[in-house]
Amino acid sequence: MNNSEKYKRTFSAIHPSADYMEAIVKTEGKKMEGKKRYSMPKILAACLAAVLLLAGVTAGAYAADVGGIQRKVQIWTQGELTDAVFTVTTDGKYSEYTATYTDADGKEHTISGGGVAYDFFGRERALTEEELLEEINSPQIDITEDGRFFVYCRDQKIEITDKFEDGICHVKLTIDGKPLYMTVSEEGGYSTSPRRFPKI
Repeated sequence: MNNSEKYKRTFSAIHPSADYMEAIVKTEGKKMEGKKRYSMPKILAACLAAVLLLAGVTAGAYAADVGGIQRKVQIWTQGELTDAVFTVTTDGKYSEYTATYTDADGKEHTISGGGVAYDFFGRERALTEEELLEEINSPQIDITEDGRFFVYCRDQKIEITDKFEDGICHVKLTIDGKPLYMTVSEEGGYSTSPRRFPKI
């Protein structure tokens, strides 16, 4: 006979009285009722909070879809900080922007763009507002009417008209103390890289 069997045999003869059992059942029943009464409002509050959060997210997504999120920002245009009205629209998978500004001559300009980003696993997501602003403030190529080439990057303005070799020009820029390598073609296309001059 093992210990478990010994304990069962020893305590099998001990039984609590009926009054004691009834008191225990009543006490436990009251505890359970109290728990139900106090936990129900917490559950309802949690459900209500979830519904309100879902409604807020849906309303925000609807607003972003229909009218876009609009605010005033400063963007770099031709080497100068310029006030612009920045509008972002997204469907959750793709983001688009427009930025409208007025130049020194009073002429209104609108630039636009957008895109998606991919995470480490190749999943697609919409670009954030910060990423779209970074795209706006990326280097720009300007070709004047008389055929001169200029690179604008924030407050930098570099003429590259005479720097082309075999239809390609390499430009090294500095942004926030870090290098940015730029390759420009005579057709006006360009690519950038933080490590080395990219090919076009």
